Amino acid sequence: MLLLISLALAGDLIVPPDAHLDSTGHAWECNRGYRQSSGVCEKIEVPPHARLEASGHDWKCARGFSLQHGACMPLNVPPNAHIDSSGNAWECNAGYELQAGHCFRKGTS
Repeated sequence: MLLLISLALAGDLIVPPDAHLDSTGHAWECNRGYRQSSGVCEKIEVPPHARLEASGHDWKCARGFSLQHGACMPLNVPPNAHIDSSGNAWECNAGYELQAGHCFRKGTS
């Protein structure tokens, strides 16, 4: 089996597969869904419960999930808490404080 790799030439610049010239026209960048590694563009493997970041060159866990050991795991939000603005962690509700992984009403512990 013959493996063909196509390279686009831009002057003396070699643009690898899954890449394009950047806005300057003097360098290249990987297409969305790929990241640069050792001069080539590698496809980003997005795990379950994750999505590509806005840049398109990395991934992030979806809202309600947090990164643990390379995977996106569901958040375990305790009573009197909510998912924070990042979407990937939780914080105690107003009037509650964190103690030993739980949210207790302020002044009651």
